[in-house]
Amino acid sequence: NSISGTMPSEMGNLEVLKSLSMGGNKLTGTLPTELGRLVVLDDLLLARNTFIGTIPTEFGNLNQLQQLELTASELIGPIPVQIGNMTSLRRIDLVANRLQGSIPNQIGSLQYLGTFIPT
Repeated sequence: NSISGTMPSEMGNLEVLKSLSMGGNKLTGTLPTELGRLVVLDDLLLARNTFIGTIPTEFGNLNQLQQLELTASELIGPIPVQIGNMTSLRRIDLVANRLQGSIPNQIGSLQYLGTFIPT
């Protein structure tokens, strides 16, 4: 795909959205914090874009999320501890970013997590 530009913050208004799959595009800028309002979201698949900045702490509100894919971007900073609030997570893939710091202890409380790829 070749969707380009920044992801609009208005995406956070799609309150009944179950899956957001925009991987393999040319999206840039930061991940909108407003995505944390998508509380019925099951899949957030944004791999292979060129997002910058950190993983928003607001993503911790996504407690129904089952898959989080943010591979191959330019994300920096720590993995937020709020990821421990995402109690339905089955898969986290953060490979090929520039994340720093330690893996939050809260990851250990994600009882359904079957795949965790931090680097």
